[in-house]
Amino acid sequence: TTVIFYAASEGGLLLGLPITARDAIWRVGLLVLSVMAAMVILQFRTVVAAKLAAPPLAAGDVPDRARIAMRALRDRVAGLWHVIVILWMLAAWAVWALQIERGFERLGTASLLTLVILAVAKAADELARRVLIRAFKVSPALTEHYPNLEHRVGAYQPAVKTAISSFILVVSIVALLEVWGLGALAWFDTGRFGSRAMVAVVTVAITLFICVAVWEAANAAIARQLDSLPADGSAARNARVRTLLPMLRTVLGGVLLLVVGLTALSELGVNVAPLLAGAGVLGVAIGFGSQT
Repeated sequence: TTVIFYAASEGGLLLGLPITARDAIWRVGLLVLSVMAAMVILQFRTVVAAKLAAPPLAAGDVPDRARIAMRALRDRVAGLWHVIVILWMLAAWAVWALQIERGFERLGTASLLTLVILAVAKAADELARRVLIRAFKVSPALTEHYPNLEHRVGAYQPAVKTAISSFILVVSIVALLEVWGLGALAWFDTGRFGSRAMVAVVTVAITLFICVAVWEAANAAIARQLDSLPADGSAARNARVRTLLPMLRTVLGGVLLLVVGLTALSELGVNVAPLLAGAGVLGVAIGFGSQT
């Protein structure tokens, strides 16, 4: 294939073909060679993946956390090595074909920074996981006073872990786009979409955090109040309290959900004033109906 394209380009040049046309023939030829090399890579991807993957553990071998992480990294590289090599090869062809100034130097730098960003993102995600495990661990002293505290705190751990992992993923994608010359950081300039989106996400996150804190504090107070009711007290009073407190918790939950929803709609650019006015009119109508 190389000889054919070389003969075509040089023969055409001897016959009066412009130099630009000869260069175009060479670009097409190198692209064809790159595609053929990609086909060879795909044919041997399983063989190379078997060499790169972590070997099976011996009987009775219990790896530590470092070995587990390294084995997982090797398995991930073994599954994606052919995609990485093909993409890098096509990027090198694009640099040569487009004659980008200092293209190969920039390509090598971007490739190295990509590896660094992925490694840092993986380390940050693992660190966040370990910190969350410690942060959500309830001490025995608190468990004695609040028996359901560990269960309630643990229920939020997956959501917080997902939020942190999503944040790390978004930051990594922005960093990769910036490294590859797409100017992703400019999206977060004042007044740009990225800046507005970041402010909206932070505002909703703070509102959600405050509402969850209020909700959990109210739940703890209601649970303590219910547990403190004397068994030998007035049966009618105890029944009223046990009925009113869950109703109060339900109303509070609805109000908090309404606050979070209105905040999210407001950050999305929706005018919430008509919604608030409609809710006020509906509340007045319900109150008037209950009185009549």
